[in-house]
Amino acid sequence: MNEGASKINKLEENKKIREAQRKDDALAELLGELAFSEESVQAPETKDANVTFTTLDAAAHVMVKKDREATLKNRAIQNKERGKRDAETKKKEAADQLARIDSLTGLYNRRAHEDELIRRHQAAQRSAIAKENLKEHPIEMQNFGLIIIDLDHFKTANDMNGHAFGDMILQEVAHILREKTRAGSDHVSRWGGDEYALIIPYDNVNDLIQVAEHLRDSIEQHDFKATDENMGTTKRAWITASIGVSPYEKYHGIGYDKIKDRMFTQADKAMYLAKGKYSSMDEVTVNADDAITGGLPRNRVIYYDTKNDDYELYKASPSE
Repeated sequence: MNEGASKINKLEENKKIREAQRKDDALAELLGELAFSEESVQAPETKDANVTFTTLDAAAHVMVKKDREATLKNRAIQNKERGKRDAETKKKEAADQLARIDSLTGLYNRRAHEDELIRRHQAAQRSAIAKENLKEHPIEMQNFGLIIIDLDHFKTANDMNGHAFGDMILQEVAHILREKTRAGSDHVSRWGGDEYALIIPYDNVNDLIQVAEHLRDSIEQHDFKATDENMGTTKRAWITASIGVSPYEKYHGIGYDKIKDRMFTQADKAMYLAKGKYSSMDEVTVNADDAITGGLPRNRVIYYDTKNDDYELYKASPSE
């Protein structure tokens, strides 16, 4: 009987030893995974069959480490994906911006001009509605005008002096327009060829005309020249501008799909009128319902009568 009990006790003891060994082996495996870490966890030296607090602390430390590593890994992946998306967005925005810029002059191109014209029209419509709704506290209407500039004598200068000289003229005119307009509020674009289009906000139509006259005078006074140092020669060209102006007031009720064509058509008609019907170029022509006096420095303003669909010469200076 004593011998049987002794065998049972021995078996139980061996079972506990094997179980403890399995636990120690499992812990050793977990600890092995931390071999790369600067802070390794030492395996306990106990031979006790029960799992000690030291063993539990080590296992918990391993699990915390693994969770933290997984979190950091996921965060790194998310940051990489976010960076990739941001780079793609910036790339797309840069491509869109380039698609709106004229490569020769650095001005906005025709597409950007048409988009801006519609945007200004929408803003003016909103201000008109607000003005109607807030009669007790009226707000100012956001009027803007369209100015079309066509260079005089450009084709002759380009043919006589070469396309490089012609490109220089276009670039210098672009520089004049940028310099003589207000960044942020005025929108300057190259419409195509030797034509430019400007969107100018104004409070009074005469202010708009003054801007056009100032631009015309600046182009006329500019010395367009290019020096060939190898040949020791200088090329020059006298360039002026015929300008058509279309104020916004009469277009308030027009739909978004028609505003760009309607305003440009009227400004373009006024510009071509300045090219020849009443003048010999180098003029400012205004598309207006009624003749508007304004005390301009020169009597070079011709008004288009939209009611009668005809043009009439009108002296800008009341003293003349």
